[in-house]
Amino acid sequence: MKYKRISAFIICFAMLTSTGCSLGKKNSSSSEVSGISYTSDSYEKYDLDDFSFELNKDFTVEEKYENDDGTGASYYDFTSKDLQKLSIGTQRFEHCTADVYVQVFFEDINSRKNNPATDVETEKLDVPGINAAAIHMTNIDDNGESGESYLYLTVEGSEMRADINGYKPEDRGKVKALFRDIASSVKYTGTPHLPVEQQSYECDLFSLNCGSEWYIDDYKDDDSGQVSVQLKYNYAQDIEHYSSPSLLINVRHQDEWDNASKAADEEYESEKKYSFVSECERSNEEIFGYNAETVSYVLKTGHINNRIKTYYYNENGYLYTISEALNMRDEEGSKSELKDILDTVVIKKISDEEIEKRKQAYEKWRYPSYTFHGASFNLISKLELERELDDSSDAVSFYGGSPDLKISLEDYEGDLENAAQRDYNELSGYDYKDLNIKEVSVGSNKYMCVSGINNREDGMAEDYLIIVNGKLWKFYFGIDRDTYADDKFVIDRFLESLDFSNAE
Repeated sequence: MKYKRISAFIICFAMLTSTGCSLGKKNSSSSEVSGISYTSDSYEKYDLDDFSFELNKDFTVEEKYENDDGTGASYYDFTSKDLQKLSIGTQRFEHCTADVYVQVFFEDINSRKNNPATDVETEKLDVPGINAAAIHMTNIDDNGESGESYLYLTVEGSEMRADINGYKPEDRGKVKALFRDIASSVKYTGTPHLPVEQQSYECDLFSLNCGSEWYIDDYKDDDSGQVSVQLKYNYAQDIEHYSSPSLLINVRHQDEWDNASKAADEEYESEKKYSFVSECERSNEEIFGYNAETVSYVLKTGHINNRIKTYYYNENGYLYTISEALNMRDEEGSKSELKDILDTVVIKKISDEEIEKRKQAYEKWRYPSYTFHGASFNLISKLELERELDDSSDAVSFYGGSPDLKISLEDYEGDLENAAQRDYNELSGYDYKDLNIKEVSVGSNKYMCVSGINNREDGMAEDYLIIVNGKLWKFYFGIDRDTYADDKFVIDRFLESLDFSNAE
């Protein structure tokens, strides 16, 4: 997400000569860096993804971090006789130039309450073909004062970073000189990989077009049918394009309890609780020819204010969510940039037959079938098995958020009412309150349901018990009270699917 044009920051070029060191010339053996006197005039070359750099041989490699694909190194940690750690590597930090990132860093530090950082200072470094900037500060904690410095270098979406922490604040000038040494040696070894032409995205539900300045981050899950596309600035060169504007289009299958109005209500109720959210409003507005449910608010993160508006509507058996973020430093400019993209969006229609086909495939994916000790059931796919189903065990658990489920069975000779009273007593011992017992019939199955609220957590428990072939089956559901209605739907679907005809 990013923004429009403004000056890049206060650049202190006087710093480039204040320590007797300038870019393009390395320190000699008489130079001191952070308390270190170079004893060598020799330099070692190191290769990273898209970059190479040189470092005085007084520094040794403490650790080298290899890429997972075996293509080389992504990070190095160095030490010297007096410097505890110098880290240098490639890192994706936020689709922007180094000087923009440093400006954001600077403003974020200054916006913090009870800020432990003092003497915060930035500089932009003159490196041919590379955008380079650094930020330095002094941190104050229980151990006293310590220096902290970061160097960032960028070329069209490729980023490199160096950092040093824990040095004496009076050695800042020497650290700055070391950073200039490193920066002056950096070479870009990659190839520019940002798009240069108009771009497009198309799937079977929608399509859009955008300029080369945008980064398209897309996700598609063929099993669930979800499609998600987010657009944000590829390489922000000013703070008005940092983190916004952005556009998110998300399409997912509409669940039975999932509709545009409910989704918007839930977001509205959730967002208005936060102290960093203001001007939260719930309304209706047209988009792409549909009457959408909308939620809008101002989101403040650090020093950055974004105006967020999200549209919800149902179509093709799906819930469409369109969310835009406007940078309030240039809100009208952000809105205009996103409108140029929104005007290209085409929502595709699919046939009723195709809608039904997709719905059935989604239901099969969403409620997969399981068998445990001969009993079969369907359970929502967001819940995952703790371990493989094993009939040699008398218990199995499913986790993945609310509701969690534990299934257990035991040989039992008593009646169901006594089993329910025993479970009631157990929950009471686990600090549950408002306990109750009731009989529940689902199809031909009759259960005793024991439920209660946990005193220590914002949770509930619902235990369903049934006796089948001399065995007591217990289905324990751990529920979040905030999502009870949705969880209850999942529980009901589970109970409706339970088939004990082949149970032990």
